[in-house]
Amino acid sequence: MQHTKQILSKSVHKQSKVQANGGLKSKAHIRAFQQACNIFMGFNGTARTSATSIRASSSGAIPIAVHNLSPDHLDAFTQAITRIIVMDLTTHVFTQIVYGKPVSQHTYDYAKCCPILNPVPATALPEAVEIAKCYQSHFQADSLMVDSMLAQSYQNTTIGSKEFKLRLLEITATTFHGMAVSIFNQVHDKGSDSCNPSSSTSNKDQLARPSSELPTRLLHADYMDYDWYPSGLADGVGYWAELCLFGGVVLFNRGDSECEALDAYLHPKFPYKIFKLSDSQVDSFVDFALSATDQAQNQPPSPLPIRTEKYAPRICPDESMALHIFRNKYERKPRHLRGLRPSYHRPLRLEDDPQMMDFIESYQKQRNSD
Repeated sequence: MQHTKQILSKSVHKQSKVQANGGLKSKAHIRAFQQACNIFMGFNGTARTSATSIRASSSGAIPIAVHNLSPDHLDAFTQAITRIIVMDLTTHVFTQIVYGKPVSQHTYDYAKCCPILNPVPATALPEAVEIAKCYQSHFQADSLMVDSMLAQSYQNTTIGSKEFKLRLLEITATTFHGMAVSIFNQVHDKGSDSCNPSSSTSNKDQLARPSSELPTRLLHADYMDYDWYPSGLADGVGYWAELCLFGGVVLFNRGDSECEALDAYLHPKFPYKIFKLSDSQVDSFVDFALSATDQAQNQPPSPLPIRTEKYAPRICPDESMALHIFRNKYERKPRHLRGLRPSYHRPLRLEDDPQMMDFIESYQKQRNSD
């Protein structure tokens, strides 16, 4: 029987955050490696509590311990986190966050409409890879702190329902976003100028700067409003991690109340449009996330990163907020606050117009047959 306890009434367990200055750059490689290992492992070889201080926060509400969830919901959540964190793809994403810049090619397969992440060779960044694997192997999902409103929305669902699947996707994506934020803040110096971009700098202006002058190269071009984010630049890195891991930033149709989860969407790499996930795509994610990690022969194939279905409904990112499609309202500034000219229009991609693609393909076939 589903527990009816109200999570919001549970006591709040405060966790301390641990930060290590520096990063894996030039002569600081060894120092950062030792610092990160001290954070994640400790000198006695046991896992420390830095991993448990991650806040899977979506609304700024009070964070609570995830073990306050009902047993069935807690089991589903911890299974999903455990299933995804052991993936090689997760190692590649975490490795680049530790290193501080992307070293793999994040490209797009136009024929299959899906993102492709070419992995980081283990021999290229041995220290960063080892730190990422250390983090993965000692992470404890059942000791997380989560946003109380997010947790309550997840627990209010009936196991197996569509709403349950959508809320599981939401709390999972938010948690991995939080992991990226935690790793970035622990390994890199939050106090440096490069980690505190000017609040007056628009996304367009930042992208126009040389890559060496950007506050970080771990970015999603539509999610660079660092001065609006609770964790600043680190949240921008979190959105980049979602792009690599899930195929895009995970969004939802919040409905007129702006707090529901009616459908799931992904916001892929700029300048592609936001696309809606089909019920079968959501089902595939849940089936994979809840599959047992010790039954390799019977495991469903990984759907991550999620591919764009050719005829999926698409939405221009500039219109998504007005349609109540977002995860958090602070994700992207309103158009008039982003420093964009009234005449500015987003670049269009042929892949976002499948009917036009069909027309061109049909025309070419007809021309070749003549």
